[in-house]
Amino acid sequence: MDNILAGVSPLTIPGISPGVHEVKVTLTGYHDHTASGDLAAGGETASLDITLDPAPIPEQSPPAGISAGILSLICCSIVFFCRSGKKKP
Repeated sequence: MDNILAGVSPLTIPGISPGVHEVKVTLTGYHDHTASGDLAAGGETASLDITLDPAPIPEQSPPAGISAGILSLICCSIVFFCRSGKKKP
C-alpha cells in the first residue's frame, strides 16, 4: 500500500490515515493490479475485492546450440557405425 509492503492477502490494516491511498496486488504468474481509494476520516472501513488476471506463459525455445549439437552427434554416430561395419579387404 502506497509503495510499502503491507503484507499478504487477505489482509486487514488498522490505523490507516484518511486520504487517498494506492494498493498494488502482485502474484507471480499474474498481471499486477493497482487500485486506489479515498478513505474518509472517522474510522471508516473500506475493502477491496480484486481478481488477478493470469499472465501469458512465455514460450520457451531450446538454446540455438542444442539443435546443432544434437544434429552433429547424430551425424557422427552414423559415420562411426557405417565405418565400423565395413570389412577391410
